[in-house]
Amino acid sequence: MNKMIGLSLLITGLLIGPAYYAYQLYFSGKVITQSTVYSSGQWQSPMTVSLTPAMNTVSIQAKAWFKPKIGKQHQNHYLAQCINADGQILWQERFQLSGLPKQDQMVKNNVPPAQTSATVLIHQFQAPTSGDYQLIISATEQADMPLQNLDIVVREQAQQPSKNTLIGGALAALVGLVLLVL
Repeated sequence: MNKMIGLSLLITGLLIGPAYYAYQLYFSGKVITQSTVYSSGQWQSPMTVSLTPAMNTVSIQAKAWFKPKIGKQHQNHYLAQCINADGQILWQERFQLSGLPKQDQMVKNNVPPAQTSATVLIHQFQAPTSGDYQLIISATEQADMPLQNLDIVVREQAQQPSKNTLIGGALAALVGLVLLVL
């Protein structure tokens, strides 16, 4: 009986905690635009997006595709990101992208796939006024892994995940794991 309760708590805790937290970060809200800012070795920045306070909370994500190297974790590719509204810098954020081909993506003789991808949340913010905002993306240092494409996804009405939900789910999973072991 304890094993069944433990398994239920473990699964529920993982779904409520980390899975829900990741869902809120990466999938909540509505995509209002997605634009390629780097392709074929060329930066295509800045990106302009029209925002209003009714769209808050605004979420900015990066989706990158790399040409992977054989069997090693790539060094992070550092990119700086800032937003200008009517000539004023609202915020600046450094973010990093890293990638390692999954084992099931590797083919014979340790040859990596043609590309691997990574997605990262750059920033969530409140648009203070209606207007056109510029997203400026640039590399801050030499990249170790060859970047093939970089898309920026802007979402409106994104939800900020509750840390209490994450902690509660993690605790339920931990209790479930203890009951499974005992």
